[in-house]
Amino acid sequence: MGIALDGKNGLPTVILKSLDTKSFLPLEIGPFEASAIIIEIENVKPSRPMAHDLIAELFIRHGLKLLNLTIYQKLETDYLAKIEYRKGVRRYTMEVRPSDGIAVAIRLGTPILVTQEIINASDKGTSILDSMDNISSEILYFESNNIGAHLM
Repeated sequence: MGIALDGKNGLPTVILKSLDTKSFLPLEIGPFEASAIIIEIENVKPSRPMAHDLIAELFIRHGLKLLNLTIYQKLETDYLAKIEYRKGVRRYTMEVRPSDGIAVAIRLGTPILVTQEIINASDKGTSILDSMDNISSEILYFESNNIGAHLM
């Protein structure tokens, strides 16, 4: 759905929404990862590639196909995520930070998946959206037609 600043702690928050738009998952991320995501969503071309651009280019040049990013578990305040990719018929998985996975996934037009367990446990998804209704100046970016990934 987009990126917003959390009014409580000032951290950027990625807000993923399900395709049916009934479920939301806010993920607090760092400012550098937020910048990497916004730059791609806004189709800004930096003078030199960022780390996420380099990773996406490596995938393309070496025939790797990013199949999906899955956010699969929550540990206290952090989420765990993994990417699944393939080269030819061989499949691989790798643990990644959700924010880095999102930045790469949107560059490669890859689906972003969230387990039902996390969706069911996420009770703050709507509360963060409610708190932002009155703070439109804190919304950094919402909704893009440039995103090729399927969220949740």
